[in-house]
Order: sequence, then structure tokens, then C-alpha cells
Amino acid sequence: MTGITSTNTIPRKRVPEMGLLGKKAVIDHAIEHGLSDPEEIGHGDRCVRVWLTGTVEESDAWVDTIHVDDTVVEPLRRGRERVRVTGRLPLLGIRVEIRFSRPAATTRIQGLPRKGDRARILRGAHDGREGVVQSVFRGMAGGHVTEVLLEVPRFIGEPDGPTYEVVLPFARDEIEVVS
Repeated sequence: MTGITSTNTIPRKRVPEMGLLGKKAVIDHAIEHGLSDPEEIGHGDRCVRVWLTGTVEESDAWVDTIHVDDTVVEPLRRGRERVRVTGRLPLLGIRVEIRFSRPAATTRIQGLPRKGDRARILRGAHDGREGVVQSVFRGMAGGHVTEVLLEVPRFIGEPDGPTYEVVLPFARDEIEVVS
């Protein structure tokens, strides 16, 4: 017999992301680029996971030093969002996933009407009129907005005069939020 061979080998393409080799590569990458210390470095069978808890600038510095494949942003409470960036280290091609949270870029979707907002009608018989949103009707189980009830002035020249209510089918090209 010439030697014993094992049939329980790990495929070569998964080796860099597993165990100490992947963690060491991430640490070397951080030192080489002068990046902040991560909160935690973990590994899985698909990538090395890096959790960051520093400032937004420190997190952005980490993201800028890798080749980004995908970015996922999930909303959190209190005006924050969780960011998960997957990519590869430039030299070794080791897959990494960087996770951090940051203040939300926008607190609400632009143009979505809410009760009390001032809105302008863009099309139809009331084109150009502005009014105050009285209520917003949503679809089944609180789904997308289906109608908006606006209170608009009866006469365009008298913004403080008598008013009446107009029900509009909501579409982004029907009304816009002014303030």
C-alpha cells in the first residue's frame, strides 16, 4: 500500500472562509487599512461575519475597503436601520459579511401623505389646489394607501374661506405632499 487517502475532505473552495484562516485574513485586512476594531468576528461555511459598533464613518471605511456584492438595509426602531453588506476582501477573495446599524437615512417615505400634511392636487378637476389631509385610507390589513381625503378651499382666491372635502384615489402622480 502506498498511502491512506481520506474521502472526508472539505472542498477547496470553502476553505478560506472557514475557521482561523478567514478570521486572520479579516484582522490583517483591518490592520493594513487602518480600520477600527470590530465588535466581533465570526465565521460560517459561506463567509466571515464582522459586526461593527463604531461610528457611521468607521463602518463606511470598512465597506469602502472591500469589493461589495450586495447591500441589504432593514428598518429598526427609533429611527435606525440595520445594514448588511456582503462582499470579498480585495487580495484573497475571501467572502465577508459586514453588519452594523446607523441612523436611518430618511424617517419616512417622501411623498406619502399623512393626516395633517398639506398636499397639492396634481391632476383632475381640482388641479393645482392645495389642502390639508383629513384622513388616509389603506387597503386590506393596513396595506398600501388607496384613497386620500383632502379638505380644500371652496374658492381658490380665498384660502381661509369656506372649505369642502375631496376624496382622491391615491397615486403618486395624483397628489404631492407640500409640507
